Amino acid sequence: MSLIEIGPGISFWRGDRVNAGLVETSRGLVAIDALTSAEAATAMLAAAGRPEFLIYTHGHSDHVFGSGAFPPEVHVLATQATAGEITLHRERYWGPDLDQGVRVLEPDLVFTGQAQLGRGDRQLVIRHLGGHTPGSAVVWLPGPAVLFCGDLAVNGVTPFMLEADFDRWLTALAELASWRPAVVLPGHGDPAGPELLSRVATWLDSFRRQVREEGPGTELSALVDRMMARHGFPERHRFMVEGTVRALLGD
Repeated sequence: MSLIEIGPGISFWRGDRVNAGLVETSRGLVAIDALTSAEAATAMLAAAGRPEFLIYTHGHSDHVFGSGAFPPEVHVLATQATAGEITLHRERYWGPDLDQGVRVLEPDLVFTGQAQLGRGDRQLVIRHLGGHTPGSAVVWLPGPAVLFCGDLAVNGVTPFMLEADFDRWLTALAELASWRPAVVLPGHGDPAGPELLSRVATWLDSFRRQVREEGPGTELSALVDRMMARHGFPERHRFMVEGTVRALLGD
């Protein structure tokens, strides 16, 4: 785990499993995502300082479970759809974790479309694009052309697609590429340039095409095994691959 300076007042926390961002703005320090645990978030905050704002790029546990380590007065900003994701996941999936003491901060600043924080070279534009999840958003600094893209683009790992809308995801990646970012900071993996966006788009399009071409007449379990092996998914993501294949085949 390390804090990487991207530019003046702009830092990237390269975590073991998941990443986060930190930007000094006219409104104070802004954190982008909260990491996967309170322990991880505590380490980041010890290195970076005390944020006034926390932005969730989406509502998956590995991006919000560290929020309990943040100051209680921090303002949490998220899309309306991400706020809904958090409510749904809390009710359906997170019970055992919450029973073990995990605390997830609820968004208190909810928006649709677009929001902004700060001004000048540290102005943050938070744009709701969807695709990876219904609520997926990115944080864009137009001055230095730095993009924090959450899990819309990941580097060196396979995308998580269980809640994905592939058409919307591919549209989002094309829009992000049109912004001409100088630096792309993914939710997982190392910092990259704009080529990461096209690489992820190509991978997603290929995965979808393979499933739809090879799926008819193939048993679901055999197709899932094939896609797992071909793309190197970890066994713990078998449920995700199966759910994604089912959705792509219209089951």
